[in-house]
Amino acid sequence: MIRWMKSKLEMRRRGAPFLAAGLALVFGACGGGEEPPLDPVDPVVVIGIDGVDPLILADLLEAGRLPNFARFADEGSLVRLATFAPTFSPVIWTSIATGQDAAAHGVTDFLDDRDLPFTSNARQVPAIWNLASDAGRTVDCVGWWITWPAERVEGRLVASYAAQAQAKIIWKPTIWEAMPEQTWPPELQQAIKPFVILANEAADLHDRMRGAFPIPGEVDDYTGRIINDLAWTLAADLSVSAITRHLMQTGDSDLTLAYLALPDVAGHRFWRYHAPGDVRYEVPAEELELFGDFVNLSYVEADRQLGQLLAEVPANATVVLLSDHGMHVDPQNIYEPEALASGAHEDAPDGIIGVLGPKAAKLGARLELGQAPLGDVYQVAPLLLHLLEVPVPRHWRAVQKPAIPLERLLDEGWRVEHPLVLGPNPDAAFRPATPSILPMAGSNTTFREAFEALGYLGDDQPRAPSGDGSTKPLGKQPEDDPSNP
Repeated sequence: MIRWMKSKLEMRRRGAPFLAAGLALVFGACGGGEEPPLDPVDPVVVIGIDGVDPLILADLLEAGRLPNFARFADEGSLVRLATFAPTFSPVIWTSIATGQDAAAHGVTDFLDDRDLPFTSNARQVPAIWNLASDAGRTVDCVGWWITWPAERVEGRLVASYAAQAQAKIIWKPTIWEAMPEQTWPPELQQAIKPFVILANEAADLHDRMRGAFPIPGEVDDYTGRIINDLAWTLAADLSVSAITRHLMQTGDSDLTLAYLALPDVAGHRFWRYHAPGDVRYEVPAEELELFGDFVNLSYVEADRQLGQLLAEVPANATVVLLSDHGMHVDPQNIYEPEALASGAHEDAPDGIIGVLGPKAAKLGARLELGQAPLGDVYQVAPLLLHLLEVPVPRHWRAVQKPAIPLERLLDEGWRVEHPLVLGPNPDAAFRPATPSILPMAGSNTTFREAFEALGYLGDDQPRAPSGDGSTKPLGKQPEDDPSNP
């Protein structure tokens, strides 16, 4: 800890090339001499929750079921956030982290042209954790999309990897116990081990599932599959949440980022129970009784984990809460009662963004139908750099406009005292992109077997043969569609 803090102070003393270049561009060359020291800033905490829909959120807030989301609506701001189509999670979360579109950052889908999940080395431009580190700000990042293998940062990074996508199972990133290069610094791997819940080994995961959802005692193949998907995602979220809390308890990073995914997976798998009138087939009454509240309960569980994270946030911190998109019925499957996906978002329904803390403007909640989004996902990275008082690259699309609408989420007085500063384009100096890589030999088989061992699939559930994972999905379901992660 002492060594890490010394590194942090050393970075602040010596400044950083990107920050110095930005200051020189804005204020002009100073004729030599040492770079000015980096002023300390209040911490920024970013909590990304995939698939949180504004309308569902508004209904649950009104019902009083989400006390921690409600803090943003009551004490700060909670508004709609525009996204883009096609709305694929790895693309959007990378755009959120880089401030740039897929043509610039290079993450164009779930899998690359060799059918491998995109990995961090394939990203073509720096992300917020790179830019903040280069500017001398310290960073903790946990579970964000396309972060494996873990990059060197001024701080700590716990990478996630959507390895299950290789085996055509579930398209969400997960933290793995034995995966190489999963943390920076490398020794962090051992420190986080007590907080990683392995979906196929955690003795208490079924208890956690039963605590969050009314899981029936017996399930058929279809129900076992969609419950497996939910449990797998819950294990990942519980791991990310616990690791993030541990990092906040053992450090004082300028920027903390964490990614959770449960509402998205619940929306994809359980939408027909949430809104049975949206599909063109009859959903059995007994299934509605069992699963009708599962989508809402995924928000309740996300709210519980949000509350645990907020409890670790310093009083002077600014918390940014966001989702990449909303959710609705899958129009391709409204006549398909056995399709795995009954919810979808490819046509870019609005997500949400909220700000809480001393720097938050008091805009309240603007989530209802008919409310226009305040800004879009490309404006998140400039907002975060502004809060960190790091120059925003002037070529980013969000700063091509006269004003960045998401800046209205910040207190006007603070914005006047701390105007947004533009800096040079750092992309050319970023390390060269290289093709996506595999974490280990035979990973398709490894990850498929881990998924099958989760336990909600029936005893007579067909098991995938060993090999490259290119077989049909489990049970009688149609081929998984990567556009329905």
